[in-house]
Amino acid sequence: MMTLHRRVRRAALAAVLVCGMGVAGCQSGPGHTGADYDGAPIYLTQRPALTLNAASLEGASSDAAVLAARIYPGAMIAGPGGQMLPNTDLVGAERLPGEDTRIRYTLSEGATYSDGHPMSCDDYLLAATAAMMPEAFGSVVPVASHIAEIQCAPDGRTTEVSFEPSYGQRWQQLFGPGTVLPFHTIVARAGMDPAEAREALVDGDAERLAPLIDVWRHGFDPTRPDPELQVSSGPYRLAGVSAQGDLHLAVNEYYPGDRPHIPDVYLRPGRGDVASPNEATPVLADLVDKDPSAVSREDSAPPLRINQEVSERTDSLVLASAGVMEDQEARRALASCVDSAAVAKASSDVAGMTVPWVSTRVTAPSDPTYGRVGAQVDAEAQGHPEDTEALQGRTVRVAYLAPHTRYRAMVEEMARSCAAQGITIEDVSSTKTTMADLVGAHGGEEGFVDAYLLPVDGASSYDLEPVEPGHKSSVLRTEQELWRSIPTIPLAAEPRNIVADHRVGNVVVYTGPAGIGWNMDRWRSVDHS
Repeated sequence: MMTLHRRVRRAALAAVLVCGMGVAGCQSGPGHTGADYDGAPIYLTQRPALTLNAASLEGASSDAAVLAARIYPGAMIAGPGGQMLPNTDLVGAERLPGEDTRIRYTLSEGATYSDGHPMSCDDYLLAATAAMMPEAFGSVVPVASHIAEIQCAPDGRTTEVSFEPSYGQRWQQLFGPGTVLPFHTIVARAGMDPAEAREALVDGDAERLAPLIDVWRHGFDPTRPDPELQVSSGPYRLAGVSAQGDLHLAVNEYYPGDRPHIPDVYLRPGRGDVASPNEATPVLADLVDKDPSAVSREDSAPPLRINQEVSERTDSLVLASAGVMEDQEARRALASCVDSAAVAKASSDVAGMTVPWVSTRVTAPSDPTYGRVGAQVDAEAQGHPEDTEALQGRTVRVAYLAPHTRYRAMVEEMARSCAAQGITIEDVSSTKTTMADLVGAHGGEEGFVDAYLLPVDGASSYDLEPVEPGHKSSVLRTEQELWRSIPTIPLAAEPRNIVADHRVGNVVVYTGPAGIGWNMDRWRSVDHS
């Protein structure tokens, strides 16, 4: 039995498509599928596909969980209404008796990767270690800072994770979609002996783990299919990339659960305004940057169902741990100069729907306690004119993963309100800018971004002692502590425009990290002829 003890506490959250925008450089061949989709649905998402690794800084910045939800499913599946559903097809999770929070994860008998290799606790040891060593791995899994110990027998089917005392239910956020990757292929690609890799993981030896870390972080770009490395544990596998730059998901024949109803799905990342290539192809979309009219369709195509939803996530600025944002006074100054109500209006105008400005971090606007808790922290969020003195005459560099019309408008609004206080906001975004570019993301002073704009999930993105759901006093204490430390600045609820073709059934709207693809394997083809 190998036992990993916690060594690292981390603070709160601190490539465009290869063929995506033009087809001239894309050819059918190994790793690529042809353009004939044979009626398979296309799922449009708006963020570029950088990686399937949702635990990495790049993955968290690009909503990798949307792509990876049914390729590398989590131990628990988050569904509508915030419910956490056990993924017993793959792994069972049970809380063991006792005062401490101790969870036993037991892999199902048939839990097997798409290359036929059985899953093991080594996969979970790697996932947990990567999460607990954020500077070495470039990871962002705040819940892991509360892990006290991991027990894993080499090639075993059971993993036990002990958390800090009285940790509550937040443990369900560990091992989420896109965070448990194949140990055996990563180790093989890194040229390491499995026993050596296990020992280095348990020891937390970043130097010995360097080859493994490189593969873990950079080997899961879905636009560069690597069938020997990117093997799947979910109901779908990455089968290739089409000539149009769409990611082709096909059935994983080794998955122990029910076979997907729709055998082929094409994901079109980073191009939410490009509809299906012909009227025979159903289209679905999860739009975070445009209003639903942006999805163009041929006049003869069947109508679309459109849901405009206020997301469970909050568009927020994640602040750098070093540089101009290192001091609490500077964080307070930035929070005070930003007019969140005006920023929310700018977001609403682009999205074609109204979203509220938000003053809380772990409490979403949909939460029953939001009104009462928000009213008590609104004054903290709005700040006072004198609070801006720490940043007057200075420049704050803000970034997001471009292109993003809505975020550009939000940053422009921030720049206007802060300029009136003598603070310059500079937009330094590009198509490759991620949270990895935050000053201090890897220790030291490297990096060129002071604040990164992205949607933040309050359930999993903070490492404070979790609140007890529905307990107003507990929720309020947590929110007040977060306004004292200011790891992020909440701005506005994220707008989501969900578009679904009538020819695809059982599409259940979910506005959390995995998006509407959370139950993709349960989608059904519907014949309206």
